[in-house]
Amino acid sequence: MTRLPLSDAKARLSEVVRSVRQTQVPVVVTVDGEPAVQIVPVTPAPTRLSPHEVATYQALMGAVLALDTLDTPYDAVAAVVDGRR
Repeated sequence: MTRLPLSDAKARLSEVVRSVRQTQVPVVVTVDGEPAVQIVPVTPAPTRLSPHEVATYQALMGAVLALDTLDTPYDAVAAVVDGRR
């Protein structure tokens, strides 16, 4: 993490902000040698699903829910021991 005196940060603020945005590395601004503030990159907000993506998800979930379920628990270990898959 980079430390930068306030006077330097003030003189080069645009450059500092562009660097933080590009590298995703925060910068600590110091006053009298002590940390005062931190400039951190903004995390992009999640995007909304398109109507096509929503319809695809709903179709997939409908297909999963329509699958037959087993009446009894399936024992995978016993199936392997018996040579079944």
